Amino acid sequence: MLESAFWKLVKSHIPKDCHCSRIENLAGTGIPDATACLNGREIWIELKVARGNRVSVSPSQVGWITRRLAAGAVNIWFLVRKSDSIHLIHGNFAHLLHSGANIHGISRRVYTKPFAWDELWKDLFNFIR
Repeated sequence: MLESAFWKLVKSHIPKDCHCSRIENLAGTGIPDATACLNGREIWIELKVARGNRVSVSPSQVGWITRRLAAGAVNIWFLVRKSDSIHLIHGNFAHLLHSGANIHGISRRVYTKPFAWDELWKDLFNFIR
């Protein structure tokens, strides 16, 4: 699956009362793929498609996430698609993902087909680190 197809899948399951925006690459390097707000809570989402048990994270993505977390952000997430599963990984692990860490060891939660989209979105907005 390509990241663009993964985004289409995620987009088709955004809660109707959630405001979500896809961020274009023109915004700057390292900025996550999307931002969303629901009930006053803001999240950032970086979409990845796993190759084996790893994903490619650029140094600029690690830098942006690290600086944003240092500034007090708490809800920065990687949504990683691997075959028939989606892994939810907190942004705190960006440096480990960049270093080639196995996604199974750092996933906060794993959703399998059929995906529980309501649960996934609830978790995105309610998990804190």
